[in-house]
Amino acid sequence: MSGIGEMSVSSIHLPNRISSKKTPKQLEDENFRRQSVTFEEKADRLREEFGADVFLLVRRKGKLTGYTSSMALDDPRWPP
Repeated sequence: MSGIGEMSVSSIHLPNRISSKKTPKQLEDENFRRQSVTFEEKADRLREEFGADVFLLVRRKGKLTGYTSSMALDDPRWPP
């Protein structure tokens, strides 16, 4: 029995919730970002373990992203 002011759950209208699922484009962008971070970490390991100067230049969708190891920043002769 329903009293005054009580509503059944079925009579309440809830707006559609925005889905938390990511679009294929968002997933691709996220995967690219993760791979880029991993690539930079590996470049850092080359610098730390072997004293290598590392420069990375990545172009994706017309945008350029660069990475330079800190050792290379100290050397005015680099990049050649």
